[in-house]
Amino acid sequence: MGWVVVPCLLEGRDQLNGRFPNRAKNAEGTIGNQAHAVSTSSHNPDETGKPEFSDHDGRDEVRAADFDKNLNDPQVTMEDVVQLWVLKARAGLMPFIRYIIFNGRIWHRRDNFVTRQYTGSDNHSSHAHVNSDFNQAADNATGTNWYLAELGKPSTPVPPSSPINKAHPVLKKGDTGVFVDRLQTYLRTTYPAYRNSVFYMIGKLLGVDGVFGGQTEAWVKEFQKRCGLLKDGVVGPKTLAELRRRGYKY
Repeated sequence: MGWVVVPCLLEGRDQLNGRFPNRAKNAEGTIGNQAHAVSTSSHNPDETGKPEFSDHDGRDEVRAADFDKNLNDPQVTMEDVVQLWVLKARAGLMPFIRYIIFNGRIWHRRDNFVTRQYTGSDNHSSHAHVNSDFNQAADNATGTNWYLAELGKPSTPVPPSSPINKAHPVLKKGDTGVFVDRLQTYLRTTYPAYRNSVFYMIGKLLGVDGVFGGQTEAWVKEFQKRCGLLKDGVVGPKTLAELRRRGYKY
């Protein structure tokens, strides 16, 4: 029998796939590569590799998974996901997790998941690293809840048959008019949580005044960032296509 990934991590992967059906998977995996194999890592199987922990139970278990940070969702980032998991772990609701590493920080069970700087050679900026705990309960845990439903439902693309006005102008800072008003209304209504992310008038909802000013530009840039687009604040063809995929009807 070959190596196996502990079930809770596979369930986490499946729940991420369900909540973020368009997410990227280029920077993720479970079993370690050659660089991992020559060093101590939970990506290495615990019977035949160099693991952080081995329980010598005859199962060649991998206790680490990397999840690509690019969720391709305009409402939620991997930072949002990681912070949700940290809160749940602190509250004792994810007892199967030992530690999480993301973007130069680590949250470990031994510290009650306090945020600490991670000083390893890989700061895990392209993915979130999740390590299951070192005990039989974590190894055997199934039916685990990763609480992703608390982040809302997946964005629903607009069907190709939906009527859309093709004559939409490129919009940028300084523009005015009805299309700016429509854009502002859509962004304000669909993504109110952006008020906690943008650094322009933090905490305030986007104003709807038909004037493409600094606040509107900041909200467009936030949308672009979360969709993996060039963050230039201009509503050009690619940004417009992504807006339309997610319910913008103009």
